[in-house]
Amino acid sequence: AWLAPITETTKAYKNEVLAESVLPLDHFREKESPFGNLIADVLRAKGKADFALVNSGGIRTSLDAGPITYDGIFRALPFDNLLKVVELSGAQVKMLYRIATSGPHGTVGLSGLELVLKPFQQEAERSDLNGDGKLETWETNRLVSIKTSEGKEIDDHKRYRVATFDFLLSGGDDLGWFMREIPTRMISRENFGFCRDLITDYLKKTKVINTLEHPLVDSKHPRIRFQSK
Repeated sequence: AWLAPITETTKAYKNEVLAESVLPLDHFREKESPFGNLIADVLRAKGKADFALVNSGGIRTSLDAGPITYDGIFRALPFDNLLKVVELSGAQVKMLYRIATSGPHGTVGLSGLELVLKPFQQEAERSDLNGDGKLETWETNRLVSIKTSEGKEIDDHKRYRVATFDFLLSGGDDLGWFMREIPTRMISRENFGFCRDLITDYLKKTKVINTLEHPLVDSKHPRIRFQSK
């Protein structure tokens, strides 16, 4: 009885239609994900970054084609992740995406980059990145190549801005060793807000997404490809 009026009040918010997805807003953990790409594109734009990285586990469900409600977005993005932007050298960008795609956590949502990976079911070389004498799964190197969306090589010595979840910046999904090596001065202090709010704001303004003409996963220009055996 105590919850009834609260449930009634929130119903209107939950049922609010933010936008429409012409194609299903699928989320895959083993291949390129339309939902992951959407979030990465929004984070990259909001953070005025060169690239963006979204961990697969941060997205909890796919959404069907048709109206996208606030309830759907909240179910898909239940964590209160904040948008963070970090400045990295090109060499560090390569290492970041190497660890993020090493296998235990599946693929990633990304923006501004195109990756070629060794298949997850295929053995890949490991190296002792943190020097502890052990070879852990996150130290697997599946990254065959990494280029910008325009097909340009990443310059090891150039500085790039990368937008991501604060969960990853704090070392989540096996990024602890990598993130501890990044000086705090390289992390933007700007308050961008909660990622879920940024997504809902984008959807309200855009109205229609993931169309046949502009799919979030473009088979002609994939952001993630797997190397054939």
